[in-house]
Amino acid sequence: MKLTIKDLVLFYNLYDQIKDRAPSIKTAYKMNKIYERAAQEQTFIQEQQQKIAEKYAQRDEKGNLILTDDKTDILVEPSKINECKKALHELVEIEVELPDYSFTLDELEPLKLSINDLHSLMNFICEK
Repeated sequence: MKLTIKDLVLFYNLYDQIKDRAPSIKTAYKMNKIYERAAQEQTFIQEQQQKIAEKYAQRDEKGNLILTDDKTDILVEPSKINECKKALHELVEIEVELPDYSFTLDELEPLKLSINDLHSLMNFICEK
């Protein structure tokens, strides 16, 4: 099954919220396999994000990256905002190959997912 980095990131972020719920053993197994693959991709994603930050960030007089006031992000050079957005978009749209760990709606039913949770799983759902 082909997915994008974005699909894996959405799943990775959702996993912590739902990991303590009680799915069937089969569903838990598939979720753990997807999570393992998503965790492997995290290193690649972080490396690529760092390269993008280095390329497009504003810098102070010493050459250090300038952070936002809350210190959670970098400030991008105004003239490079569109290029930076394009690079980030290209990163999250990279396709990765996974074994078919899809879920049916019946398998996910016991998890009592919110609409937002379900959105993160859409590309993993196989309607049967």
